[in-house]
Amino acid sequence: MKCYRISWFDEFECLGGDCEETCCRGWVIPLDENDINRLKKERGRLGLSLFWATAGWTRDKFNKGSGKCPFWGDDGLCRLQKSKGHDFIPWTCRSFPRFYRNYGDFEESCLDLSCIGATRLFMRHLHDKGLIWEEAEPVTRLCTTNDDKPYLDYLIDQRSQMMEAADRGLTGDLARILVSFAGKLQDSFAAGNTETAQKLSFAEYCKDWRNESSDLVFPMRAGTLNAFLHTSLCHPRLMETSPALYKMLTKARKVTEEFLGDEEGWQQAVTAFMAENPLLADTLSAYYSYYLFQYFLRTFETYSFRRQIILGLCHTNMILLLSYSAKDATSEGLAMIIARYNRRAYFNDIIQDAMYKEAVKGISHPVTTRIYPPASVYRQVYELTDAVSPIEGDCGKICAGVCCRAEAFDSSRGSCIYLLPGEEKVFEEPPKGLKLIREDSREHDLPASWGDTVITAQCDGPENCVRGCRPMQCRTYPLAPHINKKGELELIYSDAETPYTCPLIYEKKELSDDFLKNTYEAWEILTGYAAIRDLVVMDSNKRNRFWKKITTVCTKEQMDIMHKK
Repeated sequence: MKCYRISWFDEFECLGGDCEETCCRGWVIPLDENDINRLKKERGRLGLSLFWATAGWTRDKFNKGSGKCPFWGDDGLCRLQKSKGHDFIPWTCRSFPRFYRNYGDFEESCLDLSCIGATRLFMRHLHDKGLIWEEAEPVTRLCTTNDDKPYLDYLIDQRSQMMEAADRGLTGDLARILVSFAGKLQDSFAAGNTETAQKLSFAEYCKDWRNESSDLVFPMRAGTLNAFLHTSLCHPRLMETSPALYKMLTKARKVTEEFLGDEEGWQQAVTAFMAENPLLADTLSAYYSYYLFQYFLRTFETYSFRRQIILGLCHTNMILLLSYSAKDATSEGLAMIIARYNRRAYFNDIIQDAMYKEAVKGISHPVTTRIYPPASVYRQVYELTDAVSPIEGDCGKICAGVCCRAEAFDSSRGSCIYLLPGEEKVFEEPPKGLKLIREDSREHDLPASWGDTVITAQCDGPENCVRGCRPMQCRTYPLAPHINKKGELELIYSDAETPYTCPLIYEKKELSDDFLKNTYEAWEILTGYAAIRDLVVMDSNKRNRFWKKITTVCTKEQMDIMHKK
């Protein structure tokens, strides 16, 4: 197998007892099956120590509490290694900070920047991402279940193009292009349009891109960075496990708090700091490029382009903030900041999920400058849908308004649906018979961009309905928006699971042209906002993958014909 490694990979040497940021403290040390089988064979006092360190072999890790490894000696060296040799210690300890990814036909390796020794090497080789290779046995097992080689080749090519652009200089415009390109890729793959997606080229996308967004992706807003620092990234327990890191993060949090009411001041201050410290700007560009090299190919398995691109920007912005708050942009200072930050942020999915969720709130989808529609937009689409009905007359008379009745849902809460993000702002005072309830969004299958809460609307039934105050989900039923495999918006019959049968769907009744036209236009407007488009894409992706047949009611082509009449 071809085994590739970063050109300065072999320069790494562990600092051992001289390391001021030792990996023997502040981290859980996982044990794989080979480690456990090897360690279990040990007898005597050492065997007993191993037994206690794993709670009688009931845990597959050392140092469960992320404090100090029980085998870390006062001299800063490993007692297991000193007594039994390097091959005896766990694989994680032997390999760190070497990072391997085996893709079947080849393996890539680099040095992880959570190690201060590796980070100092990185600072000496900022823009050296060259690879050397040799025919050898892979170090690790296959890291993916995907065997689509053309897709992998495509990802490698796009990664190279993005890395090259980042190395030339990470700017606000480039960051916006990266997010926009990732969104385009993700939407195309989600719609099942694989062939079209793999024709997208980042280099060409850069040439054709037009900046129609004022969103701040790099540098990010002080408010977004402050939100990062109110996740478990800055957990009080760090005072015990990593006091230097905790001090660094809390100082940065205070800096963001000073700028919460002055985003323009923050942008000016941090931009000036980068201008005064050219090494910092150079390091941030190289840091993001290196992140792409190490992590972008995860999309081979996950197809999560937007998440992968945005997380890298989150981390890069955090390095900028930490450097600014410490007023340290020296090579050694940046190496220490990167090593401390990376070891905290990169290996905890809870932290990364929370950071991504906060970032999505502040970064727009590429087709819009806002993530949620403002109240004025909802009033616009309400006006569109107020004027039409699915059929001539009141469709509720056919079924006695079954979709509006609590008994249909077997619920003491009444008929209840969720509002779209920001839709609640239309209801300054909900009319009698309509209650708005705030719920935990994690209890619903909703995109991360919807945030932590969702507003549900509870009504008392059709007798008390104020039609002008109906939520969007009521107005456009029995239709639902769908993104087809060409990436085009369509209207289909709603596939929502309900305890009742809608005769309009079941009997395939002909729907009014005006209803189709206005409903299509309403969803076309709403899907121009990131959070709503994320939901439509997520639902469409499920249908495209698992449904054998999707009943389309109105296509983009049909809509174009209607508008020409």
